[in-house]
Amino acid sequence: MSGPKVVRVITREELEAICESLLARLDAAIGQVSAALRRNGLDEIQVEKALAERRDKLARLLDQGNFTQLLRQVPDAIEFCRLEAVRLEAKAVAAREAARSHRRRLADTARSLVAAGEATGGASSEALRKVAAGCLTAGEAELARYEGIVEQALRSFVSGAGPRAAESDEAAKLAKRLGTGERGISFHEWLANSGTQTDERDARLDKVLAEVEALGDETIVAEFNQRAARIAEEPLLGHRRMLTDSLILDASNASKRLRAVETVRSQLRETHAALLTYKSDEAKRQAAILAQALSSHDTILDEQLLAGARSALDQAQAELAAAARRKAILNGLSALGYEVREGMATAWTQNGRLVVRKPNATDYGVELAAPGDASRLQVRLVGSDKPTEARSKARDRDHETAWCSEFTKLRELVGAEGGDVVIERAIGVGLEPVRSVPFSDLAPSASDDAHKPLERRL
Repeated sequence: MSGPKVVRVITREELEAICESLLARLDAAIGQVSAALRRNGLDEIQVEKALAERRDKLARLLDQGNFTQLLRQVPDAIEFCRLEAVRLEAKAVAAREAARSHRRRLADTARSLVAAGEATGGASSEALRKVAAGCLTAGEAELARYEGIVEQALRSFVSGAGPRAAESDEAAKLAKRLGTGERGISFHEWLANSGTQTDERDARLDKVLAEVEALGDETIVAEFNQRAARIAEEPLLGHRRMLTDSLILDASNASKRLRAVETVRSQLRETHAALLTYKSDEAKRQAAILAQALSSHDTILDEQLLAGARSALDQAQAELAAAARRKAILNGLSALGYEVREGMATAWTQNGRLVVRKPNATDYGVELAAPGDASRLQVRLVGSDKPTEARSKARDRDHETAWCSEFTKLRELVGAEGGDVVIERAIGVGLEPVRSVPFSDLAPSASDDAHKPLERRL
């Protein structure tokens, strides 16, 4: 048994709120994985299915009241989603980089065929020139037509050209194999493995443009593609390399900026989802602000929005937890026979202290003291400074002992509701004098006018 105590109250209501908030964040994280799949045209249905199954299992933990497991597993699931989004982005970048390399090789082959035709005295092919100029920006249907033009040109190159044509080894070898029907290599396979030398700058450019494209800003992608196409047509090697270096730098900066913005926006989406699970006015206001920001392309205020939203979320969580803790203690005391009336929780919040007594108890009560968030609660027996019956150490000790027994029952009542009362510090019975407080302004009867002040700051 003990006298005055400092305790930490944990309620089922606040645990449920935290878990629901975490599940909402997980939903947002899963949504971002799905968005990455759609944005990059990736066919990984099993990924979404696995995430949905994992989410359902976690939701069942909430239904079962298994908060401990849920609080441990949901953050891991959210982190898994983030890592999965990174993996999908890397996969998309690799695919887009390969596609860009394919387009560049096709354009180089077209230019080589134009040069070879001119070298053998043949007419310059306007169709091949269009292929060389348009490969980097062509749509998929147009690209397929370009591939047919180049393949046909390769066939014609060997079948119709003289001995000088054979000096172009790569083109000649492919054209001969295509012409004789030899299996083992297709036009696409040859193009992917051709000996066409890719400048290191071009390879870097392909990669960084693939990164920008995977991040989904179509306007920037279109602008960079046009610049890349113009650079490919630049006849002077030195100038072409200088322009390529400039484009690589601009694209790299754009990629970093877009990735940073997407990181913040991912956090905003999770925070927005969590805010929607709370009903406070500030939480609703911040959720509305985030919804508007997320629907726009404005990136300037993202960091400020995130800070404000997180602050509002912390405040909403703290307010709900504090209200739930006060409610749990007052409900428990009411069940023990203490007089608890409507408005006492508000008075406790405003004053920081509250004294509750049993009906007709004029000499002793229980004082509850807590900061605004009710993160820690001090409970102690207090006595009237003007008792109806003379107080003594023995009498104080007897009432303190009785209160300690009731406190044990209070803990059991809170525990039965799915919460807990953790004792962090306690003083033994009789080791500290029972504090005296004025009881004259405390309301001892439930029949008192509801509009009268319930308690005054002690």
